[in-house]
Order: sequence, then structure tokens, then C-alpha cells
Amino acid sequence: MVATEEFHSLMLKVADALKIKTNKVKDPATEKSLEIAGSIEVKGIKGSDKRSYAVDMQGLSPRDANYLGEEHHTCLVRHELISIYQRS
Repeated sequence: MVATEEFHSLMLKVADALKIKTNKVKDPATEKSLEIAGSIEVKGIKGSDKRSYAVDMQGLSPRDANYLGEEHHTCLVRHELISIYQRS
């Protein structure tokens, strides 16, 4: 697990927009406690154009309970629906 301040600050903006809380996780290799914004599966990369990109963002959305089983692992609840639910 690798974490940088630059990517963490970018993910804090994403987490704030999506109303996702930050979490503390322990890196098993170093036993250090890290604060992450979002899911542990999210990866940040620096493109050849010097811009930062976040990939594997599907962990930020809950799975749709109407579709069970591993063959439906990409059936996710849209953030628009989550926002509407939070407002009601």
C-alpha cells in the first residue's frame, strides 16, 4: 500500500463531493496507520501528460442489492440515487 499527500488531497475533494467519510487503515507491511478518502481499491496514477488520474473507483459505490452473485459485481447504485436518499 502506497499513499501520497498529493493523491490524498485530490481524493479528499472527491470524497467530499460524494459525501464519503475518510477511514483509517493499517498498512500490513509497515504497521503504519493511514487515513484514506474512499475505498482501499482506488488507485492513483500520474499520466504521461503530468495529470493525476484515479482508477478503480467502483469501490466508492454500493452494490445494487437487486442483482446478487459474482456475475453481477458491476451492478452498482448510482450516486444520484444516493444523494436523493440522503436528502429525504
